[in-house]
Amino acid sequence: MFKAGDIVHFHSKIAAKGKYHLCISTGCLDGVHAFLFINSEHKYEGDCVFDDGVILGLAKSRTGSTVVGFSQIVRVKVKKMALWKPAVRGTASKAVIQKLLEHANKVQSLNRKDRKKVIDALSDIIMALD
Repeated sequence: MFKAGDIVHFHSKIAAKGKYHLCISTGCLDGVHAFLFINSEHKYEGDCVFDDGVILGLAKSRTGSTVVGFSQIVRVKVKKMALWKPAVRGTASKAVIQKLLEHANKVQSLNRKDRKKVIDALSDIIMALD
């Protein structure tokens, strides 16, 4: 299976196709996995943009960028996750998670509750990487 900090590919109901996601928490406590979208285009408020190759496990994009979205948290119930055929493609480095945490502390695109969840989850991932 996957863990927080992993890059996971699975079918997205929201995008109606296979997408890459950053796992920020597994459903061990609440029965719901939580992810941030990974895209190749900077389209939404709150996006955090990296150059291709910074996040390992992702193919080069046509834009030359890898974008972690902070417009919403993708939530998938543990019981339904197997239906989407998740596959781990890599793990985000501590430097990437730290940049995402810095970004999360400034971003205004998430509501207060979701922003706190993302900040707490990214902080937990950094502690686990130490």
